[in-house]
Amino acid sequence: MALRHSGLSVTGSGHAKTGTPCQDAQAILDTADLLVLAVADGAGSARHAELAAQQATACALAWFQAGRPLPTGPAAWEAELRTLLEHLPAELAAEARRLDCPPRELACTFLLTLITADALVGVQVGDGAIAYRPMPGEGDLALLTAPQQGEYLNETVFLISDTCLQDAQFAYRDGAPDAITLFSDGLQMLALNMTGRPPLPHAPFFDPLFNFIRRQPDAGRHAEQLSAFLESERVCAKTDDDKILVIAVRTDPPA
Repeated sequence: MALRHSGLSVTGSGHAKTGTPCQDAQAILDTADLLVLAVADGAGSARHAELAAQQATACALAWFQAGRPLPTGPAAWEAELRTLLEHLPAELAAEARRLDCPPRELACTFLLTLITADALVGVQVGDGAIAYRPMPGEGDLALLTAPQQGEYLNETVFLISDTCLQDAQFAYRDGAPDAITLFSDGLQMLALNMTGRPPLPHAPFFDPLFNFIRRQPDAGRHAEQLSAFLESERVCAKTDDDKILVIAVRTDPPA
């Protein structure tokens, strides 16, 4: 399995104007038999939003770096991810105690994808989304998980929410994908057609990005071009929020 990946988070123009740091974080773990992609978006109302996002993604990767045997099948994977979703809020709560603040000051959303040779697994808490393209001939670009929103506008679920486990989305698909992407809510209005229920990923937004990563082996060029795209006038005209984008594409031909 050959998957080329890239990830980047950039400060939104709204945050740049107020001097607020980027509150999104992403992390990638690539081993011989597993690719882990993690994204977290700190709540704008949380005092330590950027720390929460950084800690959530780092802890998720550490969980799978610990030499844990990989689950097999959807039920075993969901059980593993439920255990992880009990662990992450506990880590954030411990950090809140260290900082002497309420856990809500470390609120963040969370998206995680795991890819093995024969499975695609995902979990999501909150907004943002995970979209994937199956192998050629197996279907069109689709959502693995969709944005979660509460009763009120801009209300969502966080890792520290009491309903985190209840509201979390779990997904399992047989077979590795041709391409996959995780993104925070800062890109939702560009990346998704929000008129449908559930919303649909916008292929003209993603296809050029997938093709660029597939053709370009230089990781430095990935960062340069993705940064230029996310900070472009076209994107910033649609959203002034922080933006995070993680992409992985298959580079070997399908069997």
